[in-house]
Amino acid sequence: MLPSIATANPLRVISRSPARAQSLTHAPCEPYRIFFPLGVLLGIAGVAVWPLYHYGFLETYSGRAHAMVQIAGFLYSFIVGFLMTALPRMTRTPLPGTAFKTSVALLLVADTMAFELWSFRWGNLFFLTAQAVVIVAAVGRFLRRSHNPPDTFPLVGIGLFFGFTGTTMNALVDWEVIEPVWSMLGLRMLTEGMVLSLVMGIGAFLEPRLMGLVLFPTDADGRPILPRSSRMLTGAAIASGLAVGATLYAQYILDLAAAAWARAAVVTVFLALTVPPWRLPRAQTTLAKTIWIANLSILVALWGAAISPGIGIDLLHFMFMGGFSLLILAIATRVALAHGGFSLEKESKSWPLRIGGFCIVFGLLSRIGAAFVIDSYFEHLALAGIFWIAGIVIWGIFITRLIAKPAAATPR
Repeated sequence: MLPSIATANPLRVISRSPARAQSLTHAPCEPYRIFFPLGVLLGIAGVAVWPLYHYGFLETYSGRAHAMVQIAGFLYSFIVGFLMTALPRMTRTPLPGTAFKTSVALLLVADTMAFELWSFRWGNLFFLTAQAVVIVAAVGRFLRRSHNPPDTFPLVGIGLFFGFTGTTMNALVDWEVIEPVWSMLGLRMLTEGMVLSLVMGIGAFLEPRLMGLVLFPTDADGRPILPRSSRMLTGAAIASGLAVGATLYAQYILDLAAAAWARAAVVTVFLALTVPPWRLPRAQTTLAKTIWIANLSILVALWGAAISPGIGIDLLHFMFMGGFSLLILAIATRVALAHGGFSLEKESKSWPLRIGGFCIVFGLLSRIGAAFVIDSYFEHLALAGIFWIAGIVIWGIFITRLIAKPAAATPR
């Protein structure tokens, strides 16, 4: 029989020793406490362009700037916040210090400001530097590990590599070192390469446990006890990541339309092996259902873009908004509750998560609808932006309050 979602806790690492608990008050501030609120603010900055343009507050717009702010500001803030909070616990290594958190946060603010001003050269350089700092920190912890991370985490390394490679391509294009033909591949290496690989690598381990599909035992200190290593699963993760990269190159450089179908098939097979989309969550919580909807949205996006390439960028918003955004809301909610010492029963009927998720879904429908209307195209984009911002703000207030006033000492 599976434990209740309130006791099955993959992320909480609270010590039960009074002596340890006393020392926790002097532990370094966990990265998520800085990067989650920062991600909310940068996400609003990236999406606000559509209502501001439609209602006449801006005379022009840049779709590329919007995309880069969402990637290099919104998404990457949550990536850093989660990865650099979870990876040290999984590898039994120290949390990153103040210098890391301050430098990366400032670089993400700087790249967001540069992209908002359409200074893509400097935006990419700032973002590239931020990624280099994160990669060095992640690799350092992996090399000094006393415990191996989950079997699917090679996809995390592949995703970080895709992100660095894609940003390098974008920077070289903007500085006129290589031809503009590499620009689209660079952008897609960030979205369907970096972010999707990270979602697959982390999600394959975490999502089944949050959905109540897999047991998750912990040791006496509350640290996760990982299952026995599986070479087959590690091999599947590596093969899937490399296949995604190959299909991106084939589609955007070799102009092979079949590559989109191949990428959709690769991701579908990997999810079928790790987080089967046809299995409903056993944990009857808002969080578990949000994760399930997010995974379905990713599959709809990939197959939809392959079937209808003419509106591929519109359909990929099923992944950007319905997939990535909803996963951020769900995973960040668990992190804030678990690491803040709150009861996980708050996940069962989390109204901030529900309202935030509903708003994002309504925004997604408006964004998809824009592809089918010409006269009101920007009105649909504006409504999509308003709904998305409303959802992020409502949920963001909730998550920031959890971060600002934890119920227990900071975990190790």
